[in-house]
Amino acid sequence: MAVNKKQEDKEKSGRPRVIPQKWNEELKKKILDSYKNGGSDIVAIALLDITRETFYRILRSDEANLEPIEINFLDTIKRGNILSQVWWEERGRRGTVGEIDGFNNGAFVYNTKNRFKRDGYNCVWADKQDLEQNIKSDDGIPVIFNLKTENN
Repeated sequence: MAVNKKQEDKEKSGRPRVIPQKWNEELKKKILDSYKNGGSDIVAIALLDITRETFYRILRSDEANLEPIEINFLDTIKRGNILSQVWWEERGRRGTVGEIDGFNNGAFVYNTKNRFKRDGYNCVWADKQDLEQNIKSDDGIPVIFNLKTENN
């Protein structure tokens, strides 16, 4: 008895693949247009009508396990993030030299440093990092450094 592709996907992953069901050229164009105007992954998530978790799980998938349509989706999102960063950098350049009235350099810096992190996808918006380090030695006393601010 032959098993259809959707059933096979469901058996492998526990659920059917989302992107092959939703992805088309019209949606691709809408998402790229959003990124071209400085949009973020959240707009793509909303247009796809999926959760953040599903979106980022797909982006982190091993391409060897993806169908061609899913690889097309991945390439579109990666390209879109570059287009969005270009849009923001252009605004920053123009604002820095006074071409944009009311340009807020602080807001621009905050936005770009949190939005375009080196580790890429699924970055959390934050102006600080909480670091915690535990150092233990068999010969000494355990020392714990907590670098979180007292207010948070």
